[in-house]
Amino acid sequence: MPVPRCSAAMVAAGRVVGEPRLSPDAALVAFVAVTAGRAALVVVPATGGAEVVVSTEPAPIGVRVTSGAAFDWAPDGGALVYAAVDGGLWRQPVVGGPATRVVAPLAEGPAAAPAVSPDGTRVAFVVDSRTVCVAGLDAAGPAPWPQPLSTGCDFAVDPCWSPDGTSVAWHEWDAPAMAWDASRIVVRAADARTPARVVAGGGGVSLDGAVAPDAVAVAQPRFAADGRLGLLSDEGGWQHLRVLGPDLDPAAVAVVGADGSLGELGDPTWGPGIRTWTFSPSGHQVALRTNVDGFAEVLVVDPERPEAVRRTVARGVHAGLDWRSDRLVAVRTGARTPHQVVAYDLGGAGGRETRPARTTLARGPVAGWEAAGLDEPEVVRWPTDDATVIVGRLYRPAASAGGGEGPPPLLCWVHGGPTDQWPVTFNARFAWFLERGWAILVPDHRGSTGHGRAHQQAMHGRWGELDVDDCAAGVALSAVTDLFDLAERGHRFERHYPATLVGGLPAAAGRYRSRSPLHLAESIRAPVLLLHGSADEVVPVEQAETMATRLRDLGRVVDLHVYRDEGHGWGRPDVVVDELDRVHAFLRRWVLVRRPPGDAEPSDGGS
Repeated sequence: MPVPRCSAAMVAAGRVVGEPRLSPDAALVAFVAVTAGRAALVVVPATGGAEVVVSTEPAPIGVRVTSGAAFDWAPDGGALVYAAVDGGLWRQPVVGGPATRVVAPLAEGPAAAPAVSPDGTRVAFVVDSRTVCVAGLDAAGPAPWPQPLSTGCDFAVDPCWSPDGTSVAWHEWDAPAMAWDASRIVVRAADARTPARVVAGGGGVSLDGAVAPDAVAVAQPRFAADGRLGLLSDEGGWQHLRVLGPDLDPAAVAVVGADGSLGELGDPTWGPGIRTWTFSPSGHQVALRTNVDGFAEVLVVDPERPEAVRRTVARGVHAGLDWRSDRLVAVRTGARTPHQVVAYDLGGAGGRETRPARTTLARGPVAGWEAAGLDEPEVVRWPTDDATVIVGRLYRPAASAGGGEGPPPLLCWVHGGPTDQWPVTFNARFAWFLERGWAILVPDHRGSTGHGRAHQQAMHGRWGELDVDDCAAGVALSAVTDLFDLAERGHRFERHYPATLVGGLPAAAGRYRSRSPLHLAESIRAPVLLLHGSADEVVPVEQAETMATRLRDLGRVVDLHVYRDEGHGWGRPDVVVDELDRVHAFLRRWVLVRRPPGDAEPSDGGS
């Protein structure tokens, strides 16, 4: 095989760019850049130009390519209000100078997802991912501050202001439901003088994990300039756009994509700040991202006439959509294209076939990937034992890692979550393995998003059964091995997740045991590689350690390596390089070179 052009150092280097937001006059774009786990707020001209780092203190928690909610613009365009590493909110002038604290750290938890009021005097935000509050941004603001708005919900994200500044809307839900099982869009007066009002969504999940038949999952609320409220809802089976009238009557709606013809229009709410759709400045149109079998494009449609008024902006997976004046900004990626902050000029685009000009404002990973010769995957489908059709995306290498003329060895790359999807986005690890001759299959097993509510809900009560039946995996990163331990000690956001995926305890104890790899160790014969971060707050590292000990006691081949001070996933360049080297060595030893039974050489493990 030729010498690979994609090195492990290339995979490990670079940065993540996300959450682009246009200034009120559309002249500047602010975005979050994360390098080696450290976030920065960056500003760049909307027509392209030099980047200016205005702060290195935003909180990196929740800042991903597809989400974030780390900051908001002040309405005069002169400052950014951001959630800081100290847990409070700060106001940072765009032209430079010292930041000013506007909300001190609260005992209840860190502040996040700031949204500045239209008049610039107040900020709505979320404390500890559960309480929506409003605080003043100037000395003349009314007291007391902060003022709680939400009441009694277990989780809340994404507060947004009505255009007249009188009301705040947000997304909330209660355990043991996850946001994609049953959730609500709630609106309340910003001064809290009137009760909160549920305007969309509803239903719930019982303690035994049963989802109510009338449950609806909603997401991404935001107001139009004329006071209408838009949101995503899976009522009817597909996540689609609904626009409520100015009186917020749930019965008076414009609907886009409810028939599933555009696929699903959003992503699961794993964090705040997901923006797969946005209103135009006038509110008469929307830009939205489609998703059909993992392939996506951005459309501009009129919600009142979605079939008659529609034009294509661009192909590719987009996130962080924001529209002001004639400009639309987003993070764009595709199979061949690393993540980039891009701007589209929508003013001159007329008609369905005319594509607006695109300007790249900021790049994510280091340069050099263009030479990798990556190709888009092909969509493949296969039936399960019960005739359910599973969709996957197959990436083919130029040459086989196994040598010869036969088919290349295959990696089954299973997404996390498990409520999630890996659409056609750039993945440096994919490029690395493809260049080394591995084919990669990315399955959307039952429980995945992107294929409607029924497909996503199909795994309820059957985690560890249907997903295993639908696909196979050989390498484990931050793996769950003991469902009992996960239900007891998992991160607050996900601690109740097994209730819907497996069932409520103690009634479902038998299922927890039968589907936990730890309790099935005797049946594991293949070599196992476990990689885990010592500071993982989602899946405790003890899960991997206990599993490795059990397999070693049984005489199985197991290699465990724990990355110190890394969490649920890792970003330090040296750790990424080590991960790739370990995985590739493991696969070459146990997959490309097939040892006969009983000829395995146990590993002494690692730490």
